[in-house]
Amino acid sequence: MASSPDVNLVSEQVSTQLVVTNGSQDGPSSGWLTATHQGEPGAGSWGGSTPWNQSPQNSWNPNHEPNMELEDEFLPDGALLKSRMNKVRDDLRMAPLSWHGLSDRLVHLDNKESATWARIQLHACSIVAQHAHAAFPTFTGPQIELRLASIEQDLAAHKHARSRRSQEADDLLDAYYRAIDERREIDGRVEELEETASILRDLRSIALAFFPPPPSVTEV
Repeated sequence: MASSPDVNLVSEQVSTQLVVTNGSQDGPSSGWLTATHQGEPGAGSWGGSTPWNQSPQNSWNPNHEPNMELEDEFLPDGALLKSRMNKVRDDLRMAPLSWHGLSDRLVHLDNKESATWARIQLHACSIVAQHAHAAFPTFTGPQIELRLASIEQDLAAHKHARSRRSQEADDLLDAYYRAIDERREIDGRVEELEETASILRDLRSIALAFFPPPPSVTEV
């Protein structure tokens, strides 16, 4: 029986490499950038050792201009969506979310303070979280609005306090330096007066020794 021709089987080499950092999928202290496939669209340098807010190429820094040009999209308040939106996971619309929240919405993150809560929610929206098979975010629109309003109020209060304290510190410094200048002027005047008094005492001694005053009438 004739043998069948040799067939060369070439396996396709996968250029992507899975990068996993230690930790869970909830936030920066436990796998903030949990995993990504290098070489996949939108992956960039996600998953590296560079901190979340210091990635030179792909980060959530709003001042960073992404490599991938996106069509200009605007938020209701006019803020341009670019560097954030091109990092959003492409399955986010499948998340069990609505503006006001569904009845069976997960609430295990609701008691976290706003700084941690916001970072966890933002990470859960990212393509990095999608690659890591991380859970969807759990936020609602009113939650975001309420937390943002509280943070902005707190921020305004702290900025006002900083400005007030800075002015108080400046006033105290001005008073301190004025007092130092006045003290130096007084010291100089004291030295001048002491020197003059010493000279006058010496002059009086000379006058009394060589030209004593005549005896008074009561002494005669």
